[in-house]
Amino acid sequence: MDMITKEEILTKLGLDVLDEENQLKALKNVAKVVSETLLNQISDKLDEEDLDKIDEFIRDKKDDEVDKLIRSKFPNYDEFAIKVEREVIDSMAEDRKTIEKAYNKLRQEDSSSLDTATN
Repeated sequence: MDMITKEEILTKLGLDVLDEENQLKALKNVAKVVSETLLNQISDKLDEEDLDKIDEFIRDKKDDEVDKLIRSKFPNYDEFAIKVEREVIDSMAEDRKTIEKAYNKLRQEDSSSLDTATN
């Protein structure tokens, strides 16, 4: 399973219509949500001792040690991260579709009520 490409994310989330600057802003926000979700899922699966070690490594700016510890606890970390990324993006895409449908329905109802009021 491969990481989702920038273009795939933009298309899936309907962001491909934005100018480049706004696409980058949106992609940063998407990356933040993916990262937070990944970190939450990792922390849910680690015990207190491991979480304390990670906190210590982060305080000491030992990013390599954080990576080593996480990878030792998640032998298939890369696949796990890709899976989480895909799930988050798919969920955002579904949310977008739901919002779009609701918006279109409201517009249609507004249009119908205007037609009734003018007749």
